[in-house]
Amino acid sequence: MTTSTVTLSNEQFQILLERIANPAPVSASAVISPPEMGNFSKCGSRFSGKTTEDVQAFIDAITVYKKCAQISDANALKGLPMLLDGLAAAWFQGANSLFQTWYEAIDGLKNAFGKKLLPHRISRDLFAREQRDDEPTDVFVSTSRALLAQLPETPVLDETHKLNMICGLLSSRIRKNIPRGQVTDFTKLIEKARAVEVNFAEDQECKQKQRPERPKCHYCHNFGHVQSECRKYANKAKSTEEKKEERTPGRPQIVCYGCRQPDHVPAVTSLEVLCLDTGEQIPRLLIKVDVVGLHGLAYVDSGARCSIAGNKLYQHLKTVGYATVPTQVTLVLADGVSQLVNAEKLRVPINVEGKLIETAFVAIPGHIQNKTLLGVDFITEANIIMDIPRWRWFFAERPEEHYEFHAEPGTPTTVAIDAADVVTLRAEEGFHLNHKERNQLSELLEQHADIFGRIVEATPFAEHTIKVTDDSPIAFPPYRLSSSRKAAPKLKYLGHVITADGISVDPEKIQAICSRPAPKDVKGLLSWLQTGSWFRRFIPNFAQVVQPLTILTRKNTRWTRGSAQQEAFDTLKQLLTSTPILRTVDDTLPFRLKTDASAYALGACLLQEEGSEERPI
Repeated sequence: MTTSTVTLSNEQFQILLERIANPAPVSASAVISPPEMGNFSKCGSRFSGKTTEDVQAFIDAITVYKKCAQISDANALKGLPMLLDGLAAAWFQGANSLFQTWYEAIDGLKNAFGKKLLPHRISRDLFAREQRDDEPTDVFVSTSRALLAQLPETPVLDETHKLNMICGLLSSRIRKNIPRGQVTDFTKLIEKARAVEVNFAEDQECKQKQRPERPKCHYCHNFGHVQSECRKYANKAKSTEEKKEERTPGRPQIVCYGCRQPDHVPAVTSLEVLCLDTGEQIPRLLIKVDVVGLHGLAYVDSGARCSIAGNKLYQHLKTVGYATVPTQVTLVLADGVSQLVNAEKLRVPINVEGKLIETAFVAIPGHIQNKTLLGVDFITEANIIMDIPRWRWFFAERPEEHYEFHAEPGTPTTVAIDAADVVTLRAEEGFHLNHKERNQLSELLEQHADIFGRIVEATPFAEHTIKVTDDSPIAFPPYRLSSSRKAAPKLKYLGHVITADGISVDPEKIQAICSRPAPKDVKGLLSWLQTGSWFRRFIPNFAQVVQPLTILTRKNTRWTRGSAQQEAFDTLKQLLTSTPILRTVDDTLPFRLKTDASAYALGACLLQEEGSEERPI
């Protein structure tokens, strides 16, 4: 190994030290930048073109990712379809040939999916609201500048004009502390506004510490206590609880009859009660059904989770060839003892009042006494609404069509021994009546057994008669006798008196007004005036007639009963009892019908013109 020695003079060594201490600057052209070879393969931003997505936020995100990943414009244009989904991907596939550069593709995205706001709409949105007191200034300024950025590039809006517009929209507390002349750009505006907001927050904290908040009741809205300490609220709650106990005296606790646990019903337990007989003759709910040509009645049970096919229905379905699936079910009776039994499942369409419902049935072949039962699954699928108190039901989509429940045909009824010959209702009779109405009709027949007794032989006419007066009713009126009088001067008919001049009121109907004495105090006077006021539209100059009486009803007026008051009382009585005569119809004059505008009742009057006046007929 050979070594070489370099010998430097003092001047050469000094020059070397100066070059090391002050190196020569390198030109920008000599700096080698790393190649832009990135792509969008790891970018997580996606855009599908939906109206709920913001295309501007998507463009900002991929632009930042492009700069950080050092992706060239050519690679970015090639990889842009990887970030588009759905409608946006279909749009780019059709418009790809129109874009030669990255910036053309970005402009196309903005035009296709961006908000197309015209310049006047942007200005309107900008000046639509001012800064709120609880809104940070930098957030408000950034939002306003984002709106201004959507303006067209030409004509150019100067930054000073933008600053003037946004400063005018700031809150009053910011404008008071930051004069417009102290702000030359948005950076200084945000810095000064932050300082003002910090000072304002400190002042608020000091004020809150100096004045402790007084407790306020949210019930009575008084200061000094809270709702839990309010005596009015406690008295109100106590009164409500007492009224609730009075409304529901002796209300039993809810207990599940399956597991015997309180505060819930069998729907939340694993036990099921299939039958419970209390010995009371309470009819159960039945509806008419048609199952594959078999017509009959089926029980409706809102407490059964599934529908059960009776033995007769099960045999019919086997005859017509319906396939069944063998299974095992746990049968739980009212005593709580469960047993595992073999059963079969099948799905059958049921026709109920013209509506087909596909229903899943469970059939137990070994139980020949089973009846067909429709459970909650059928009720829910059929959309049936049951109105049990009225003994009817209807479909939810057809609430105007009601159908009656049918009672059990074997329900026994108590019949007296001496009423054994009473004619009872047959199955086809009274089909439009519900169970309660049929029972009432049967009781009526039993109470009047002497009238509605069974007749052995048929008769050509009805032999039952009803005695409405002391005299027995007759089939035909007496010969050559008329029920009306002829050539009578007047005739009373339906509260009116018909004469040759027209129709007037029956004097017996206005006897109460004619015999009414004059009032003796203000209370009686008010009652009399209200009676007359009811017919004031038929009394001309009603206010002038009753003026001496109305004066006595004023406050601080002494009660006096003079000649003027007596005359007014007699005049009003005479006007009330002398009813205008109703004229008979004149066929040569036109008729006019006047009615009111009531929404639930109708009042009308038939009129005919008589000169310049109208008279009722």
